[in-house]
Amino acid sequence: MKKVTVLIIGVSRPNSDRIINNINNNIKYFKLNYSKKYSFSFIVLTYRNSFSDKVYEYCIKNNIKIVIMEQIKDFKRSGFYSQKINKIANINTNSHRMVLSMRNALNHINNSTEIVIRLRIDTELKKFVIDNHVDDNTYYSSPYCDGITDNIGYSDYKTFLSVWNINNVFVENHLGSNNETILKNWCQKNKIKIKYFSYKYILHQSNDYFFDGVPQWSKKTRVFEYKIK
Repeated sequence: MKKVTVLIIGVSRPNSDRIINNINNNIKYFKLNYSKKYSFSFIVLTYRNSFSDKVYEYCIKNNIKIVIMEQIKDFKRSGFYSQKINKIANINTNSHRMVLSMRNALNHINNSTEIVIRLRIDTELKKFVIDNHVDDNTYYSSPYCDGITDNIGYSDYKTFLSVWNINNVFVENHLGSNNETILKNWCQKNKIKIKYFSYKYILHQSNDYFFDGVPQWSKKTRVFEYKIK
């Protein structure tokens, strides 16, 4: 039975109860649909905020591994970008946080795992299709916003490490680009193949223009679906 690690990662919003429901729903989804084929482990990674304590308590009580990441207080002075960058556009603070959180997440994945899945923590899964054979050097995603979606995806363990170990210089050279373009270009630079897969999920959002000091690209709950044609 193959080992699968599911990373449930991101900012805890719009509230702790919604995040806990997401975690519970997603764990049940994978176990209900794939427990005969895969052995699952789950890791929750979220930034410390007013909702994270309750999420932490829930995970500890239910024996779910959880990592609380500290907030980035000053994106300009955090050392992520070089001194030549005088201004960081709002869009880039999200890219910055995504890259740093995923780099951190890689350190918590057991190297005995064979497949790694990425889910945003504000995601409620309705459908997630894992290929019967997961190809080497291939990241499973879908086309979105001139790139590939960064919200959801999977690959074998070795490929996942390459996909999400995006370096600072690469992000800096793509200032003004969205996360989707950065991720696709990074895969192409590293000659990682991209394959599409079918999924459906609800992304639960708040209507805040800023949350934890970062501009929000989406301010309403939406359904995302991709079907293989």
